[in-house]
Amino acid sequence: MPRKVRLVGFRKNASDRAGASGITRHRRNLAIGADRAGRDGAYGLDDLQLNDFFTHHGVAYPKMEVLMKRFEQIADWVSQHYTVTLLEPFLLGLELSIEHGKRHQGVFLSELIDDDGRKVLRISTVVADAEHSSRHLEKALAFNWQSRSGYLALGQMDGKTYLNLCENRPYEGLSLTELERVLLAIGGMGDAIERQLQSGDAY
Repeated sequence: MPRKVRLVGFRKNASDRAGASGITRHRRNLAIGADRAGRDGAYGLDDLQLNDFFTHHGVAYPKMEVLMKRFEQIADWVSQHYTVTLLEPFLLGLELSIEHGKRHQGVFLSELIDDDGRKVLRISTVVADAEHSSRHLEKALAFNWQSRSGYLALGQMDGKTYLNLCENRPYEGLSLTELERVLLAIGGMGDAIERQLQSGDAY
C-alpha cells in the first residue's frame, strides 16, 4: 500500500529495548572454497546446489548450517539482500518485490520478549489502514481462526492504526532458509489480502 517510509540510523535508546547497540557485522569461520573435499565430508555438502548457499562478506555459507540467533545477524543479512526502508534498534523495515517487480510490499521485522523471557522474531506487513480495519474486524477474526500461518492484528505506526498480517517465530531453530520462507510467505499473503480488501472482496 502506498505510504511514506523513512530510513533512520540507530539511536542509543529504543522504545522497547533500552541500551540497544547498533548493527554489527560478524564473520563466520566456516568458508566454502579451498579444501572443498575435506569440508564436504565433514559437513555433508555433496548434494548441495548453488542455491543452497548464501554469500556473507564474500564468503559462501551453506544455508542448512546457518541459524539466525540474533536480531543483528538477521538485520545484517536482510540489508545485503533487500531494500531497507526503516532501521532502528530491534526494528527493521524492508521492501519485497512481488510479481516480477510490478508490486512491492513492505515487511517489518522486530524483536519481542515472550512471557518466558525468550526472544521472538515478529514478521509483519500492513494490509489495511484504520478505515478498512474497522470494517473488516469480523473477517479478521475469522481469518485468525482458519489460518495455519500468520494472524491479523491491529497495530500502531506513526500514530495511526493499521491492520497487520503477522507471524511470530522463536529464535531457537530459526534457520536462514526458514527466515526467507516466512518473509516471502507473509509478504505475498499480505499483498493478496491488501488487494482483496481494496477491491471489496472477502479474504
